[in-house]
Amino acid sequence: MWYRVLPGMRHGGGPLLVPRVLSHAETAVGSASEVFGKAPDRYGDTLCVQYAGCVALANVGLKPDETAGCRVVGEVLDEVLKHAVDGTPRVVLWRVKPVFTLRGLLTLSYLALPRERREVMLRFSREFLADQPGEQEGSYEKRASRTIKEQYPGAECAGRSTLRLGGRGGSPDELCLVDNGRELLVIEAKKRRVGFGEGGSQIIQYFAQARNRPEYQGLPIRSVLVTSDAVRGESYLRWEAFLRSDHEVEFLVREEDLPPGLRAPWL
Repeated sequence: MWYRVLPGMRHGGGPLLVPRVLSHAETAVGSASEVFGKAPDRYGDTLCVQYAGCVALANVGLKPDETAGCRVVGEVLDEVLKHAVDGTPRVVLWRVKPVFTLRGLLTLSYLALPRERREVMLRFSREFLADQPGEQEGSYEKRASRTIKEQYPGAECAGRSTLRLGGRGGSPDELCLVDNGRELLVIEAKKRRVGFGEGGSQIIQYFAQARNRPEYQGLPIRSVLVTSDAVRGESYLRWEAFLRSDHEVEFLVREEDLPPGLRAPWL
C-alpha cells in the first residue's frame, strides 16, 4: 500500500497519510532507463534516483546508525530536483530502508504543497555572522542565536525542546515569543555551508513542528537561518527556488517504510 504524505494536525503532530493507488506509468517507473546513482557517507550502499517523465523514484538505503529524518529528506529531494531533466517531478515515489522517522515525514509533508512552502518563506530570512578565530561549532551557534534574539527587544524564550515530537528529534537553536507573544521566532544557526539538506531542511522541520503544536496554532512563525558562510551555493538556491515555486508534488511512501507507530490500522 502506498500513501500520499500531506500536512495535517493529526495524531499528536504527525502528517496526514492518504491511501493512493499507483497508475500504470507510476508502477513502471522502476524500470525507467534514466538512473542517477550516488553513495555519500550517510547512505551506505544506495541513493538511486530513477525518472520516467514527470515521475521520479528515490531508492534510499541508509547505514544502520542513520535515520531518515529531515536532512535525508532534504538531501534526497535536492538530488531529485538537480537531475530532473523534465523539470520538477509531479510525483516522487520514496523507498527508504530501514524506515522514515516521524520528523522526516512531517518535513516531507510541508514540502508537498506551495501554500505551506510560501508560508514558510513569507517570514524567512537568512543572516550572515562571521565566526571568530578558533570558535567551536557549539559556541558559534549559541553566540549567533543570542545575536539574532537581541534584535527583538522583549523576546521571551519559549522552550525550544517543546517542538520535539514525542520528546524525540531535533530542536532549533532558539525558540522565542516576540511582539508581546504575537509571533513565534525560530532561530537555526550553522557554522558551515548550508543547502537543501543542511540548514534548509531544518527550517522546514521546525516550522512544521511548530504548526503542529496547539499552543502555537494561531501565531505567525518567523524563521531565521544564520550562517558563518555567506555563499549561496547551488543546493541552497535550489531549496529557495523550490520553496517559492508553485509546483505541487505528490510524495508517495510505502506502508512498510513508515515508522511502526504510523502503520495501519493506526492511520
